[in-house]
Amino acid sequence: MSEVSPEARELQELINDTFWTEKGHFALASWWRGAHLAIGVTATVGSAVAGAAVIARANPVVPGLAALIATVAGGLLTFLKPVERSDPHLKCGRQLGALRVEMRQTLNLDLPAGAGSNGLREKIAELAAKKARVDETAPHIADVAMWWVNRRMKGGAFTST
Repeated sequence: MSEVSPEARELQELINDTFWTEKGHFALASWWRGAHLAIGVTATVGSAVAGAAVIARANPVVPGLAALIATVAGGLLTFLKPVERSDPHLKCGRQLGALRVEMRQTLNLDLPAGAGSNGLREKIAELAAKKARVDETAPHIADVAMWWVNRRMKGGAFTST
């Protein structure tokens, strides 16, 4: 059994950390997009029901309640801005995915020939710095997103890091 080099261990740690961060951002992007859709559909249906109830001369409670629901949903869209919250997570997830590919290629292609070299050490430091730059500008990843990623991993959603 061959011993794993310090460079290989460090690259694998970077890849693992990047994987979790990437998937956390994608989870939050997905949730915010889903919230946008759910709130938008609620606003649309509420407006349609309110309009139809007025035209049909239904009990005034029906259009009033439907209009209230549509108004609250419209307000939530305006103030929460789910798509605007989703976009930064999606962007960071994509950047981290590309960086993870670069890390994996370094591990699998550059490391075998360059273990112990200064050039490889510099490359690993460069990859870590790139990840730090993405993390520095990234929105916070809520704990619930990491719980979701862990749950999906245990369920077999992701085959490799």
